[in-house]
Amino acid sequence: MRRIEERMDPRERERLEELVGAHTVPYWETLGVTVEEVHAPGHVTLRMPMRREISNRRGVIHGGAIMSLIDAAGGGAARTMTPEGEAAPGLPTTDLNVTFVNAARGSVRATGRVVRRGRSLVFVQVEVHDEDEQLVALSRVTYIVTPAS
Repeated sequence: MRRIEERMDPRERERLEELVGAHTVPYWETLGVTVEEVHAPGHVTLRMPMRREISNRRGVIHGGAIMSLIDAAGGGAARTMTPEGEAAPGLPTTDLNVTFVNAARGSVRATGRVVRRGRSLVFVQVEVHDEDEQLVALSRVTYIVTPAS
């Protein structure tokens, strides 16, 4: 992945980061979600810090917060598939499946990769890891491509 990223034109990287659009999603601010890296079209990593406000009674990140991070990473990856010169489409989530593998006691990062982008659907897989690189969750997300508004 690093090789692709180093070869990416800085203007293209900036365009893709703008498509992810972290600054336009107030909910991400509530959760503390930030863009860690846009690796390439269809491949992004987002981060979410551990905070008391998103933890459960056991002191781990609540599964709902992790699912929100998964959706954010999947949607961000899907948006970066927008061809240059086109407005980003709407991407409502139509299906999100997650398997929780381990509890997240600290900050987490989600890496989304587009598996396939068709005219009407985008399929993305997302992995969530904790600070120790331990796998927290595996997911697949499907988005419907709708015209830009």
